[in-house]
Amino acid sequence: MPDWQAIANAMGTDPRYEEAAARGDWRTASFYETYYYPAGGGWYSDAASYAGGKTVEQMAASGHFEYRGTAPTAASLPTLQATPVTPTFDPKIEANALYGKAMGLYTGGYARMGASPAPIVGPYIHDGVVDFIVSFGVPSNPEGDRKIYAIYLDNELAWSSSGGGTLPADGTFAAEAFDFIFKPGTLTQSACSLETAKYPGDEIAYRPQMLLQIIGVPYARFMERTGKPVPYVACDIGDVSNGADPSDGINLGLALERIAYSPWCGYDNLSPGGFKTDGVTDIVDAILIKDNFTIIDLCKNVTGEYRNLDLLLSDMVRVKDRGSIVTPDFVFDRDTIIGKDQPVSVARANATAQRREHELIAIDPDQDYTAVPSLSKIPRDPMVISAAVGKETVTTPLVIDANTRQALATFSQNYQENARRKVAFSVRAIGYEIEPGDLFALTDIAEGFDNEVFKCTQTTHGANWIVEVEGEAILRCSIFGDSIPASNFVECYNQGFDPSVTTTTFANADLGEADANRKIIVAIELTMISAGQTITGVTVNGVAATQAVVASLGPAGALAAVWYAAVPSGANGAVVVNTSGSFNQCAIHIYRVVSTSFAVYDSDTESALTFSSIDVMLDVPANGIAIASGMARQGGTFSWSHATEGCSFSNDLQTVGMKSSALHLATAAEPNWTITITPTAGFGYDYFILSAASFTI
Repeated sequence: MPDWQAIANAMGTDPRYEEAAARGDWRTASFYETYYYPAGGGWYSDAASYAGGKTVEQMAASGHFEYRGTAPTAASLPTLQATPVTPTFDPKIEANALYGKAMGLYTGGYARMGASPAPIVGPYIHDGVVDFIVSFGVPSNPEGDRKIYAIYLDNELAWSSSGGGTLPADGTFAAEAFDFIFKPGTLTQSACSLETAKYPGDEIAYRPQMLLQIIGVPYARFMERTGKPVPYVACDIGDVSNGADPSDGINLGLALERIAYSPWCGYDNLSPGGFKTDGVTDIVDAILIKDNFTIIDLCKNVTGEYRNLDLLLSDMVRVKDRGSIVTPDFVFDRDTIIGKDQPVSVARANATAQRREHELIAIDPDQDYTAVPSLSKIPRDPMVISAAVGKETVTTPLVIDANTRQALATFSQNYQENARRKVAFSVRAIGYEIEPGDLFALTDIAEGFDNEVFKCTQTTHGANWIVEVEGEAILRCSIFGDSIPASNFVECYNQGFDPSVTTTTFANADLGEADANRKIIVAIELTMISAGQTITGVTVNGVAATQAVVASLGPAGALAAVWYAAVPSGANGAVVVNTSGSFNQCAIHIYRVVSTSFAVYDSDTESALTFSSIDVMLDVPANGIAIASGMARQGGTFSWSHATEGCSFSNDLQTVGMKSSALHLATAAEPNWTITITPTAGFGYDYFILSAASFTI
């Protein structure tokens, strides 16, 4: 098809048209506008007319047409020249800048992160180089510090540093050198120099985004490979807050706390309404989040695969790692379970409720930080052993290696298979505080029914302080043996006095089996006549005891204490309590341990004048023990959390008030272990005190 406009330009126009057009008189110009018509290898022009298919002879004979010469050939037409342009980048990528987009959330550890698809500042192309700034999202702890250990441009290593850094001099270049600076994502970081140069007076620091400014990187090789002058940028980023070594990874509990406490979640570590992790020992390389997770969603995702972790939602969100410890938070027996036609129902869910295959997808640091799956499945060879069908796929934002990923997938699937065993029952007020995630033991239920520990999955609170509890079996050694805590708890005694006394003797008290290394621990609760009075001495079978901890609350003169003594002989013996003033009520609770390395490890006390829960926090050593003594001045009952009640007295014939003790055994070290007493009902005078001590045994 001929280029008619090019031909017309080559043939020229009527001078009268040009004069009228120059005056802006387009009406007059229209009379002289020239139209060109090809005919017989030549060209004829017609002013304001139309050839209408006339032959060469007819146009030559007509006064309306003028022969303008031979038609120009393509070779004689002017050659169109391309205007040189500087390289640009794909506008589709530019449209993916961060405005209105979800940014990544980094919690490290150590991880490789890709930058935003397009620069957030620039690119500025000049002299064969390009300048720009990219963002890696935000850290969960803006108050911390981070370094980069490698820079990748279009997946090629461009710079690296063994010790990490923020400037070129901190490492070495693998190709062409360029200038850069890394901003670690703090709330105080300054604006990049490129931002200041291009927007003086209006520069933005983009706090607390982690930024990489690149200046003067040659773009020829990127143009050659991708046709784009701006390369895709990735960095290995390590968190060095508080002197941390990123290569060690990050404790999973600490990582979850950093996310919860970040400006984007807004939790704190205070009750009520806060967030806390207890005893978590697992390590991950990092957590990289791009989707819109809530902290609850994230914790469900994590605990769904780390089945040793329990998610507890009560006064605050807690993620608790019990490890191999199966010490129950609550113990229920035939006296506390409400009798029905079927007091305890035990069922096993249908096998088809579980998928045959469980696939876990996580970020693999050894596979260029891409999402890689691991699969666990119930075998069908050499024979079918389960009716389970289908496949369950879970994606987690954790950066973990292949071995950890496979172990998690396998353990999670086997845990789900074991958890098909369910129990359900109803209890009275003693179980009013139980929450999903708590462990409970069923003891002395029926002949042949093991004293097994289950995990609570659901509770329903009804009228008259009745709680319906549902639980599932746990994939751990879950037999609640008599040694936890029955062999340690021996006996308890209670006395009331009228008139009041300063000394009382519990004659012939049961001390348990004698042993050369036996230690007797006595929890004591006293109601003094006036405030400020103390326990001045305790003897056990004639051996002077030592006070480990005491809590008191005036003006009622209430005391809760724990004393201990090495008492090698005597299955029975007198326990004598002496005070500096008169008292009218006293209860003792006797515990026995056998140890050659017995020592006080930690202690804590708490008190309150209101009808509310109180708790103590103390460190419990591995294979250690914690004994707690709690008291309410008048009336009612209360329940224990994170310790098992040994004995209690409430409004008996001799005294008024609540006196109780509890025990906790730790098979692994448990820092910041919390023991709580919660008043349930019936209190008339709200004085509550709690003391606890832990011991190395």
